[in-house]
Amino acid sequence: LEPISDLLATVNRTFNFSAADDGVTLADTLLPDDGRSELISPSNFAGMTFDAPSGTLTIDLGQGSDSLTVDSVDSLYTGNVTAIGGTGVGMPDTEIDTLIGSEGVEVIIVNSDNAGTMTNGALTTTFSGFETIDGRGGADDFTIDPGVTLSGNVSGGDGDDTFVINGTVGGNLDGGAGGPGLVGIGRH
Repeated sequence: LEPISDLLATVNRTFNFSAADDGVTLADTLLPDDGRSELISPSNFAGMTFDAPSGTLTIDLGQGSDSLTVDSVDSLYTGNVTAIGGTGVGMPDTEIDTLIGSEGVEVIIVNSDNAGTMTNGALTTTFSGFETIDGRGGADDFTIDPGVTLSGNVSGGDGDDTFVINGTVGGNLDGGAGGPGLVGIGRH
């Protein structure tokens, strides 16, 4: 598959993915400060370079067990990112969607069931429909608010991570490698 380039100036930009199991990465292009970012999804296309919208970038993964890695965006991007996992088709929901952070430091707040915000520097991603969260690298801070459920796993990845779990984690809680171990309060 050939890479795609869409350099139209837009206020909002939405990418919708299929019902298949998709692995998608949002990243900056190789040229910093050019106003362009890239979506990579080997099962769908070789890469999609696009001018950052001035408003909201929405990535809707659709059905399937999907993953979205929010690696970075161009430094000139000042808009919002909205990531939508899926709700699954059957009951119980057997499709697990995973939100993966960057190699940097994330502040991840789950403030509604399988939904919340992930902030890395100036970039905040509002997410919903993600059952599992992986902080990847860096010293990440995870908070799961009272009365809220994250139905899958939470992994800190590498780095000294902090967990404040006042809600429920339905799967495993993993502090990851690279740090002194799991640091946190609350319940699992």
